[in-house]
Amino acid sequence: MNFNHHWGDPLPKGVKGNTIGVVYQNVNKSLSAKPTAESAMLFNSLKQMEADVFMASETNRNWRSPTFRNSLKQTVSRIWRSNRIAYSTSTVGMKFLNDELLPGGTATMLFDHLATRTVKMGEDEEGTGSFSYITVEGQGKQKLTFITGYQICKGAMKGTTTSCMQRKEVLNNIEMKKGITTSNPSTEDLRTKFINDLVPFIQQLQREGHAIILALDANETPAESVKNGEIKPGSIE
Repeated sequence: MNFNHHWGDPLPKGVKGNTIGVVYQNVNKSLSAKPTAESAMLFNSLKQMEADVFMASETNRNWRSPTFRNSLKQTVSRIWRSNRIAYSTSTVGMKFLNDELLPGGTATMLFDHLATRTVKMGEDEEGTGSFSYITVEGQGKQKLTFITGYQICKGAMKGTTTSCMQRKEVLNNIEMKKGITTSNPSTEDLRTKFINDLVPFIQQLQREGHAIILALDANETPAESVKNGEIKPGSIE
């Protein structure tokens, strides 16, 4: 985690226990399953910031592997004895359990007292690696759900294990199980599917009374989300 100039108000100090400190970052490859100098710097920064929640998108790690999940869990537990980690990686990762690197994915982490309030955690239902989440319950049974998402980039469908090709493979596997003809989605189709999967998930939680904190890499600017004054289909807006 680089020590860049912050946007907005500076982080408050000495408020842990009274304020929930939430940190989001597209970590790319700085969050490793195995102990590395980059990961150590990242977690040290989170500790100094008194973070209660860390929401990491584009982790680029194969969290389908129990080995890599356990390795990260051990690293985190050395710093925060109480913690919870929810992961998302596409089910394509099951074919590469010995390979740590796999494009896309997310991780949602809770530390210290907040972690002990966890009542549910998981990932997107279809296993595309789109998002992970953790729900906590506070006083009066009020629930708060943290959701970390990763939207694929725009452009052509290319590569073999790129995020877009993984999501296409997951979709095609679901189609085959249902006995329907497999589709050949574009990145725009898959980006729209991401929104169509995420929005109902959030709406259902809201109907159940959850407050929501959503952090994601939408891979688009506000200007790119609008065309002719209207929100484009598949836009995070």
